[in-house]
Amino acid sequence: MPPGVETALPVMLTQAVAGKCTIEQVSNWMSTAVAKAYHIPNKGSIAIGYDADLVLVDVENYHPIERQDIVSKCGWSPFEGWNLTGYPVYTIVNGNIVYEQGTIRSDIKGKALRFE
Repeated sequence: MPPGVETALPVMLTQAVAGKCTIEQVSNWMSTAVAKAYHIPNKGSIAIGYDADLVLVDVENYHPIERQDIVSKCGWSPFEGWNLTGYPVYTIVNGNIVYEQGTIRSDIKGKALRFE
């Protein structure tokens, strides 16, 4: 994963909380618009027949991005030192909790995306 992808959602949600955009806009940009742009079926919406992929975030607490917290393979972030909010608390893939308050469940895997 390239640097910055891991922290993209908190970066954008921090801007939303600061009033520079809305949380609804961030949700659209990070899910619905991506699914539409890449023609990814069953993604980008909460609806019957769609995959149950969700991220629940906390916009009440802020903490800085620190190198030791980066879990992506690159091991660094261009946003190190930034004080952000909107970090994931839970990540659900296909209805299964794969990340819960700092713990990654490596035994649960997603499925390969199909692009039309």
